[in-house]
Amino acid sequence: MDPSSDEEVAAAAIVLLKWKKKQMKKRLWTRPWLARRQEGSVYYKLLRELSSEVPDTMRKWIHLSKEAYLKLLQLVTPLIEKEDTNMRDAVTAGERLTLTLRYLVAGETQASLVCQFQISAPLISSISPEVFRAIYQVLKPTYFKLPTSGDEWHQVASSYYSQWNFPMCLGALDGKRVLIAKSPNTGSEYYDYKGHFSIIMLAVVDADYKFLYVDAGACGRASDGGVWEKCNLKEAVENNLILPQKNLPSYVSFEQHQDFGTIFNNATQKKWPNVASAVKVDAGALQSK
Repeated sequence: MDPSSDEEVAAAAIVLLKWKKKQMKKRLWTRPWLARRQEGSVYYKLLRELSSEVPDTMRKWIHLSKEAYLKLLQLVTPLIEKEDTNMRDAVTAGERLTLTLRYLVAGETQASLVCQFQISAPLISSISPEVFRAIYQVLKPTYFKLPTSGDEWHQVASSYYSQWNFPMCLGALDGKRVLIAKSPNTGSEYYDYKGHFSIIMLAVVDADYKFLYVDAGACGRASDGGVWEKCNLKEAVENNLILPQKNLPSYVSFEQHQDFGTIFNNATQKKWPNVASAVKVDAGALQSK
């Protein structure tokens, strides 16, 4: 047999073996240490030990009591639960929620979460946004509830007067800048006056610090006036969409902080000329309601 032919056959065999090894690597579904998730993940070991032995430490770890955690898990499970497949077991709803809570509580990096929960980085990047949406969907009706009737607004005003000595106050309005990583191709759009990249959250709270209204996402470079102009609360106030036309006292106000106070007062006084300093109201009028 021709020696050159033998060399060609050997070379072809080597190429074929390399190709097969490469294909085997491509067909690898998951890394072995990730497949052992149920043996070493903090969810299956640490969380269960904390919940059964030291619930106070569990609360510090995820900022929820055991009861609150189980209640939230029950609410979001129908929205985030996945089915097992023939290839692998799905990441459970509990793992998804706990992973997201750790990210929210401690600002864990994706690399850190991968090591703690033994879940791949691409999957983690898809889990968090899904759980965020689920939490918002199930909790919004309870915790982001704007009053819709005169009686409900009177309750807000009554709480402000009894707890903080603010007569006829319907809410505290302020903004908060939340730092973010610079998004691609955004230039200086989110660059604020403090030298950070941020988005702005505008919120109204009642006397117990509970949110009545939240608007988030305005770019950090926007001024207070710019945020207010694009906020749907402004439209609702100016068009009488949130405050009832009857059964409210002559003087109503939101208690504001710094520049948002001037902006809101200017907007409301165009619609209600009698809106002035809340402290001028006779407290007896409120107590009689």
